[in-house]
Amino acid sequence: MFTNFKFPWILNPESRFGYAWHKIFYFTLCLVLYTYPINLIRPRIPEWFIFFSFWVDLAYAFDLGVSLCTAMKKRGNVTTTFYVLLFERFKSFTFILDLMSTIWIEDLAEIVGFSQYYFTLQFNRLIRIYRLFYGVYLKWEISKDPGLDIMRNLILTNIAVVVIMGHVVYELHSHLPSLSLHYFFGDQLCEKFPNVTCDEVSPFTGVTVLWYFEQIYNEYEPTNLTDVYAGTVVAYIGFCFATFLRCKYISYLFLRHKHITKYQQFVTAFVDFYKCYRINRDLLKRINRYLICHWKYHKGVEIIYQNSLRNEPIEVYYKAQVEVAQKIIGQCRSFQHANPLLIRELAYKAKFLILPRNAIIYSFGNQCKNVTWIVEGYVKVEQYNDNGELVPSYMTGGLMMSVCAVFFSKPSLQAYTAYTECEVLYIPVNDFIEVYKRFKFEYSFLITCKTEYGPEFDTMFRNNVLKHKDYQSAMRSRIQSTRMSMMTTSKVLVGFEENRSLPFEGIFWGEPETRFLRAWLVFRTVIVGLSIMSASCLGGIGAVFRWTFAKISAFCDCIAWIDIIIKLFLYYYDHRGILITSKRKCFFNYISKGFILDIIGVVPVYQIIQLFMTQTISIDNCLLMNTICRFAHIYILFACFEYVGDLPTVNIAYIMILKWQIVNILIVFGASHYLMVNCVNFVFDEDMELIDIQRRNDCWMPKYLHQPTKLNPSQLHLIFAESLSLAESGMMKMNFGRFIINRENLGVGMLLIGIGLIIWFISCFSVTLLVLSYQGDVAYRQDVYHLETFLTSERVEKKLIQRVIAHLRYYWLRTKGSNVQEMMTDRVGILFRQDINYSFYHKTFIILDTILGGGEMMQRNLAGAAIQGFFLPDYDIFREMDLVSNVCIVHRGRVHIWQQGKRLIVLSKGDIFGQLQGTKLRPIRVTATSAEMVDLLYIDVQMFQSIITDKIRETIAKNPQHKKDFLATAKLYIENPYDTVQYLIRGCKTIKLPWSKGPCENRNRTWYSRWLFLTWFIGPCASSIIVLNFTLLPEWSILWFRFYIVLYVLDIIHLAQMVSEFLTIELVVENKKLKYKHIGLQQFKSTGFYIDFLTILLPLMTFIDNDWRFQLARLLRLRHLIDFRHHFCMKFRNSVVYAVFKLTIVVLLMHFFTCGWIIVACRHDTFPIENINKTIMESSKSIEEAEWFHTGSRKGGETVIFFEFLNGRRQFFFALKRDAVRLQVVRELQKICQILEVNLYLVSWFQSIGHMIIWWL
Repeated sequence: MFTNFKFPWILNPESRFGYAWHKIFYFTLCLVLYTYPINLIRPRIPEWFIFFSFWVDLAYAFDLGVSLCTAMKKRGNVTTTFYVLLFERFKSFTFILDLMSTIWIEDLAEIVGFSQYYFTLQFNRLIRIYRLFYGVYLKWEISKDPGLDIMRNLILTNIAVVVIMGHVVYELHSHLPSLSLHYFFGDQLCEKFPNVTCDEVSPFTGVTVLWYFEQIYNEYEPTNLTDVYAGTVVAYIGFCFATFLRCKYISYLFLRHKHITKYQQFVTAFVDFYKCYRINRDLLKRINRYLICHWKYHKGVEIIYQNSLRNEPIEVYYKAQVEVAQKIIGQCRSFQHANPLLIRELAYKAKFLILPRNAIIYSFGNQCKNVTWIVEGYVKVEQYNDNGELVPSYMTGGLMMSVCAVFFSKPSLQAYTAYTECEVLYIPVNDFIEVYKRFKFEYSFLITCKTEYGPEFDTMFRNNVLKHKDYQSAMRSRIQSTRMSMMTTSKVLVGFEENRSLPFEGIFWGEPETRFLRAWLVFRTVIVGLSIMSASCLGGIGAVFRWTFAKISAFCDCIAWIDIIIKLFLYYYDHRGILITSKRKCFFNYISKGFILDIIGVVPVYQIIQLFMTQTISIDNCLLMNTICRFAHIYILFACFEYVGDLPTVNIAYIMILKWQIVNILIVFGASHYLMVNCVNFVFDEDMELIDIQRRNDCWMPKYLHQPTKLNPSQLHLIFAESLSLAESGMMKMNFGRFIINRENLGVGMLLIGIGLIIWFISCFSVTLLVLSYQGDVAYRQDVYHLETFLTSERVEKKLIQRVIAHLRYYWLRTKGSNVQEMMTDRVGILFRQDINYSFYHKTFIILDTILGGGEMMQRNLAGAAIQGFFLPDYDIFREMDLVSNVCIVHRGRVHIWQQGKRLIVLSKGDIFGQLQGTKLRPIRVTATSAEMVDLLYIDVQMFQSIITDKIRETIAKNPQHKKDFLATAKLYIENPYDTVQYLIRGCKTIKLPWSKGPCENRNRTWYSRWLFLTWFIGPCASSIIVLNFTLLPEWSILWFRFYIVLYVLDIIHLAQMVSEFLTIELVVENKKLKYKHIGLQQFKSTGFYIDFLTILLPLMTFIDNDWRFQLARLLRLRHLIDFRHHFCMKFRNSVVYAVFKLTIVVLLMHFFTCGWIIVACRHDTFPIENINKTIMESSKSIEEAEWFHTGSRKGGETVIFFEFLNGRRQFFFALKRDAVRLQVVRELQKICQILEVNLYLVSWFQSIGHMIIWWL
């Protein structure tokens, strides 16, 4: 408890007393946050608050003393000297804050004559609120979910900011009368010392609710500069806190979903890469099964690098992993009497791995790369007897596989496959031998065993291989066919227990993941959404079509009852993954889970509630309760998307974003129903037929939308549309529609706050998933950018930097942005490396075998050790006198071998070069350069020598070419044109003009690249912007002619681009040769050609029909932005182009929305909103009825917007100039309207740009 037991005593930084005092003081601070702001602004301070403030002062002083007597940690050391402790504490910023919050500033102010600030200065007690978020006892513990601490901080920060800022502003009003209370709190709140009748400050919430409502919905406008300045400061502080909280929550979500998204990205990139290079489909299915199995048990958590715990305390590491591995290895018969230290070292090197059913562990005749033990599950062992019959046997947990092959360093004579899902323990053979060598006693036994039994085992092995040499391929084919016959292309694999159960389970339909139940889950999800939307519309616009929506709801209820019956006895998987088929257990499992929610969503709950009430529930409230109950089934929607996204082969980011967007839509419809109930009263007769629709007085509709008391279906439709708009405004925390959200509509405000919080969490979640989805591409690009910056700062030659960046771009193009070596080395390569590599490099190693003559076994072993590398033309692979640690095999392309500046030979597919003899590195004798784009296979020199036999070494020694460090085939093998580098990386846009000497590709700084940039990007964007600008022009404007000239110039450019498409060429294979071929007349088969032709033809209809809207056909040219993105942004080209492309998309969207709004509001024949004003004279005294008339009959005229300030509120009015006015007045009016539209356009742009800047910050 004490670091210093002598006086003065010093407490430990974390002691029991300190923890107890922390709890007491934490509770006191919560009371201070709640009581101080509310009571300090009241004109009469309650007596109980005076006693409470005395306790707070006492607690603050005692806490200050405790902090001075508590040791501090600095650089890992704890202060033990009191004077050093005081010195360190006085230097800390927290001590200054504690001192400022403890000093009785109000008494000092009263002494010097400022008694009017006595209660205001007591707000200094709130400075100590920082202790709610900071302290040694608030640090995260490993046993707690960090999300709880994040949520606690989010809630406390929001409460503290709202409470403190609201009451501080209210208190400032008593000292700064120019502040307008109605701007910050509404028009019903009293001043601190009121002179008129008004609502006093609530003794329980103070001004918190009023402040929060006004800050969100902005019901009133500022009336003076003081309001503007104060509002700006408040908005900036709120923005800072909102940004801080959002970043903190997103960082938590980022770390929480990082491993899951990273694993799914790895799987997606892995599968896409091998699909691109046409991997064997059966092998791809095997890989898919392994990835799904790994996902099922680990959910993307990295288990390959589990030994990272070695840097943690040793007891944590051994408890987490080594104890289990040590027990498994120690129970093995081969290590029963071994040194415990040896077993512990082997356990330290061991790694765990989950294998799916039918996964191959060892193949017959292949070298064992790992020493493997079975932890759990069963392994099937197959071998041929003397009669050639396949004899199976089975192994279980604790046994070591292929013992003789491991200890005698020979290929396995049995085939080992996972009979069930297995967990195995493995150690690479090289690490196994290295550990053995450190224990001389045990290693001497191993050497003795090899010496005594090695020759006999070699004889047995040789005889077995010679006898069954024809069985090797037969066994591999038999195992492969057996395994593939048990596989399925569906997501749920047949024959093994799957722990991915549906949200409901049963007996009539067999296992819980049959095709019927998967289809039923999707169908049930659609029905849930339809049920919620129909119930929501039934209380709103659907009241007019009541029986239609009632039939839809009845159909959804029938499906819900069928779903309940299906779930009652459905099989399910328990937490152990065991399939439960007991009727009784299945029944109680469903009853204890989703049964209650299913019943709530299908039973008329309002009728049950009515049984316990004396008053009759209105029909509107009954329908509203019905809609709320329908949301009980939304868990089915969540379960469906969770099930679909619970796979490593899908992109969970887009699935989860789609899920939440659907939830958003359903919430908007549900909120719309509540808003309709608050605004409209439906009257039904005894037969539930609609007889009347009445508008309520306390409706939230905007003031400028004057609606009669009795509504017709058209007016009801307008209110329904406005209710959806208001719900969406709450989703986005905006109020652009100027809806009335005041104290009379408190429920509406609370609803909007609730859905605003929901969208805040959803937006954070969506942003996190999008960041995780794109981090791989961005990370690689940023790494290359930083490398280029570093080389430039180091003044490396510019030509060399360009070659480095070109190589990295080429690597990105060939690997599809994936680190293939990491994939193969650390993940699936443990099981599938040899099979995948041999599938890819099969032909190359067959050609190499004509030189070495090692057979299929050697080919497979070399393929398993090979790593692929990529080179651009004229790049040095290695130079003469270099130390090269790899042997290189030409996989694609050609390589020049040079010696002393003289070219010796051109190597092609299957040729090998590098240090071919010995394991000790020596200077290489030749220089190797790439003659064209080359793919090489690297094999480590030591690995290469361990794979080849003595006979192969003799073959190499007899070949005179080995003295030049290369071996070439006697016959030149022609590559398959479909497997050449040129064909694999095809797709670059290329053109060949009749008068040009050669083709021109879309490369950097070529004329064709600039032409495509003009026709695919500048042309479509410029045409779209100009066409949409027609919405701003009156008919007499001279800009029409100028815009048409520019458009026709762009049409000529676009027509030239259409013609140039006929001259483009593509790389094809004809007569087993690569050849460039013109597209020519095949362009007529393209749909895009006819779309482009329409963009030329339809605008000409303007001259026939005199309708400028035909010009909108040019918007179809924006489809070329897709081609631009593919050819300019997705191939690791200039990152500036990608940024400009994204910025242009945002600008075009803003332009579309702004001009579309002007078309609807200002260019339509009739005003889009009926009965917007009663009469002009009633709306404003400043408008004469003789000159202006109602907007509903404008017939294409221009509408003018008037507004006045009445009691601090801005009132809107719309009017149209009379036709009897002279033409000059009409022209002036049109100019005014034009200016008005342009101003509205510019205001919208500035607002959008402002939101973009804030979002970016």
